[in-house]
Amino acid sequence: MEHHDASPRTDGRASLAPNRTMRRLVMEGLGRLGYDGARLANETLPGGHPAYCDPHLEAPLFWSGIAERSGDDFIGLHIAEAVRPRLLDDVLLVMYASDTFEQALGHFLRFQRLLSGGFRAGLERRGDTSRLVIDIEYPGFGPLRQQAECLAPLLGKLFALLTDDAFAPTAVAFRHGAPGRAGEYRRLLGLDPAFGRPHDSLSFPSTLLARPSLNANPELVARLLPPLESDLEGLEEQQFLLRLRHWVEAHLDSDELCLSRCARAFGLKQIELRRWLAERGTDFPALCDEVRVRRDRTPGQT
Repeated sequence: MEHHDASPRTDGRASLAPNRTMRRLVMEGLGRLGYDGARLANETLPGGHPAYCDPHLEAPLFWSGIAERSGDDFIGLHIAEAVRPRLLDDVLLVMYASDTFEQALGHFLRFQRLLSGGFRAGLERRGDTSRLVIDIEYPGFGPLRQQAECLAPLLGKLFALLTDDAFAPTAVAFRHGAPGRAGEYRRLLGLDPAFGRPHDSLSFPSTLLARPSLNANPELVARLLPPLESDLEGLEEQQFLLRLRHWVEAHLDSDELCLSRCARAFGLKQIELRRWLAERGTDFPALCDEVRVRRDRTPGQT
C-alpha cells in the first residue's frame, strides 16, 4: 500500500494538524442542520481548555459525544449530507487543478495533515479495484463512528467534484460495528457498507485514477506546491512543540517530569530531544519553567 500517515515520525515530531478545513466544513454542515456547532463543541470539553491544548485533540471528545448531544444517531452522515464541498484552501485547489485523479489523490495523501489532523490515509491498487484508506486516529481513543460516517460521504462528494461526478464508491468499510439500521447508509452512500473491518476505506474502479481533469492547471499547481511544503514542515514543528508543552503541563506536579521520561513518551532518545530543543534555543528545564509560568498565569486551569 502506498501509505502516507500522520502518526509521529521516526524523528519524534508530531504531525497532528489543527484540521481547519475539515473542521470548517463540519461546522458549516451543523449550521445547515440547525445546530450551533460551537456550542456542541464546547459542551464536549468539560473543565475547559488546558493552557496548551492542541485543537486537534478536542476532536475525539467532540465526535464521541455529538450523537447524544444532538439527539441524532446518524449525525455524522447527516452533517456530510448538508455539506457543500468547495475549494476552501490551497490543498483542495491543488487537487482540483491536478492533471489526473491519481495525481489529485497523491496531493491529498501528501498534505492530508494540513486538511485534518490524525489522518493515516493510504492508497492500495489491486487490479481493477483501488482502495483509499481514510483512518483517523487519536491517542487513547478507538475508531469514532460519527466522524468516520461523516468523512466517507464527505470525501465522496469532494472526489466527485474533482472528477466531474465520475467518482462513486463501489464499497465502503468502517472499523466500528454495525449500528443496526441500514436505510440511511443506502440513502446517503448508495450501498450497504461493511462494518467491523480493519480500516475505514472507500473503494472505486482503478480506471478512475487515470481520468484526466477538466480543470488541470500545471502552472497553478507548481506555484502552490512550494508554500504548501513549507506549511507542512512548519506544522510538524509547531505541533510537536505544542505536544511537548502539553505533556510537560500534565506532569508538572509529577515525579515523572524529567527529560528521559518525556523523550520516551515521544519515542525519542534523550540526546535527540535535547538536541531538538537546543536547535531552538532552549532546553528541558527552560521548557518546564515556561509551561509553569503559563499555567500560573492562566486562571481556572488544572
